[in-house]
Amino acid sequence: MSKLKKWVLILFSGMLIILLLWWLLPEKQEEEAVYLYRERGHLTWLELTSQHDKVNGKLYQKKVVEEVGQVPYMEENEFTLAGEETEAGYTFTLKQDKKTIEVKANLVDSKLSLDIPGEEGSKQLRLVTIEELTEQQEAIQADLDDALYHMEKKEKDRIAKFVSDFTSVYGYLYAEDNKPYQLFLRIDEALLQGEVTAELLLMERTEDENQPYKETRYPMNGISDGLILKLYTDVDGVSTLLEGRFHDSVESFDLSFWLTDEKLLFREVTEEEFNQKYDEFKTNAMNQ
Repeated sequence: MSKLKKWVLILFSGMLIILLLWWLLPEKQEEEAVYLYRERGHLTWLELTSQHDKVNGKLYQKKVVEEVGQVPYMEENEFTLAGEETEAGYTFTLKQDKKTIEVKANLVDSKLSLDIPGEEGSKQLRLVTIEELTEQQEAIQADLDDALYHMEKKEKDRIAKFVSDFTSVYGYLYAEDNKPYQLFLRIDEALLQGEVTAELLLMERTEDENQPYKETRYPMNGISDGLILKLYTDVDGVSTLLEGRFHDSVESFDLSFWLTDEKLLFREVTEEEFNQKYDEFKTNAMNQ
């Protein structure tokens, strides 16, 4: 073999070695990290991959939702993120469907402080291992299982309190100065199973000079769970449904009425308050 061929072979081999080393030893390896925030019924974690000061990853949220009268469930969100490292931590953009959120995250002592979408205030996410992430994912599932297990007792306690509060109210009054009628609803009985019996007193001003005021009483029956209220009565021989919803407590509710397209606001009144409004309405009708 000639000297020239030997030098060409040596040069070619050297280039192959350099290319192989370049391929096997990149300038900077990818770095992966998981940051996690946890409280009962709530888990948020951030999976980051960084290289050359660029970051990519995903933000995950899991939250146990318990709403009155509803079966507990797990609410889950997932955001894709991309951004870059800064001296203080990270700056990145979160994307979910068509929603985009700009986020700045400060990193101090392996704790990442950032504003989490849909939550008030900044949260601190701590650096964790994959093993700990798995443990916390199992823990929030246990939170949901616990909520489901205690759901029946909580619902029974809520209904019992509602029935006690509902039946202790003297009555509910709808009264507006500009209306030719006034309504008073008196609850006769409410049972734990949901059945309700009541009576509606309709007080009306009329255009009859000989009888400018009249009263009509409507026996009613229906159902309520402390959230909704449905009552049936007979109006001129026709079965009529009145339905509405409570406002967070038994103090007030909206209820439909067959003389108007809008729902009327009924408020809790004492016997003294009702008698005063009753006398005022009747006197005004008689003197009109």
